[in-house]
Amino acid sequence: MNKIIHILALTLPLLSGSLSAADWTPLHVLKAAGDSAILFAPVKVNGYDAKPLCLQVDTGADHSLINRAVLDQNKIPYIAYTPTTARLPNILFMDGVETIGRRTRRQLFVEMDGGGWIEEAGCLKIGSIGMDMLAGSITLIDYPAKQLYVADQANDAVLSAVTSRASFGPMTINTNMKLLIDATIGDYKLANLMFDTGAAVDLALNASSWAQLKKLGLITNEQPKSQLGYRFGKPLYCVTASGSQPLTIVSSVKAKWTGKQCDTSSFEHSGIVSNTPFVSGTVVLDMQAMRFGYVPNSTAAVAPLTQSNHTMQ
Repeated sequence: MNKIIHILALTLPLLSGSLSAADWTPLHVLKAAGDSAILFAPVKVNGYDAKPLCLQVDTGADHSLINRAVLDQNKIPYIAYTPTTARLPNILFMDGVETIGRRTRRQLFVEMDGGGWIEEAGCLKIGSIGMDMLAGSITLIDYPAKQLYVADQANDAVLSAVTSRASFGPMTINTNMKLLIDATIGDYKLANLMFDTGAAVDLALNASSWAQLKKLGLITNEQPKSQLGYRFGKPLYCVTASGSQPLTIVSSVKAKWTGKQCDTSSFEHSGIVSNTPFVSGTVVLDMQAMRFGYVPNSTAAVAPLTQSNHTMQ
């Protein structure tokens, strides 16, 4: 289905609109379960000003998503398209969308579940920004300053100032629009680790990577399998452990880590890494030169996000 969505998006350039010049976008950087951070960017929609709106920044999503129920409840305008085949998801179009320094005449979204008022961010989450809005750009995520920059030209003064101080490593984007980077734990290489800004856990590894780390003595304090939550309506059980060696990504990121190996962690990549190792600096996603960079910075101030006041579905 991911390929179908991506192909559909590419065939609708007139409906998706054109891109504007880059500018810094303020971010809400909030703490989720464990030490993971999640990001929200403000969004404006033509014809709606009753409440501040936001979208979660999610590099793990191949396409931008929207919650129709939240739109209906708040009378936010959209255009619905019901596909003629069950192979395609429901699609919504929104006019005059302005977010992450971009303006589009008509933006395509795929219908999703999940949304609602985010108390700490002071905004109504209506969906998420996926890779379709970011692909082909050079994106900076400055966690301490809580801001994001998306540019389409490499010869940009803001980009040059940041990238000149960054340490870089290789990055690829697979056919499912996943951002894949390399990392190491001790002498073990985690090839094709997915960088997912929407991930709720710090580090999730597939069964093969987990087994190799155990064999090499790089996992300690493993806890019995327990229920983490639900996935597609079914209980999700995970094993949790700490690392005896730091997680290293490019030369400037060396982070202590707690990881999980879950029943569903059978993805084709070695695992998923969230925002957590990077919250004290700036990430560079160069989707033109295909490189992943990081600039160490001051300690980020991350607002706490508790289960009791997080109204996201």
